[in-house]
Amino acid sequence: MKVNQLEMKVMNRFLKDPTLPILAKSQIDFDRVNVTDRDYTGAGFFTEFERSEALRLFAEGTSMRGGRVGARLNSDRRETGYLFYVDDGYLTTLEGYTYGGDEWPKEITEIEIYDIEPGR
Repeated sequence: MKVNQLEMKVMNRFLKDPTLPILAKSQIDFDRVNVTDRDYTGAGFFTEFERSEALRLFAEGTSMRGGRVGARLNSDRRETGYLFYVDDGYLTTLEGYTYGGDEWPKEITEIEIYDIEPGR
């Protein structure tokens, strides 16, 4: 499986976060990224990636969970957030979720990406 449009957009925004540790690379070659599993939970999803140099974004030994990326989806502007799982420098998993228990949209036709500001 390949990365979808929403995943590409939120991952690209994640790389622009100035609060991240020093990046090993500033962009991802999505043609070299393989999805090993994409599981929808009802209120969100988990996408797991095959470990590859294309996703080695940080120095060896860097592990973290977090992210400050949000997106409004479709004409109803459904609010969504994203967590990025980094293990030993590699982006391994992307988690997307809705707020307030809203259902994840079956189809995504519009994407408006934004930075989440803590405290807002």
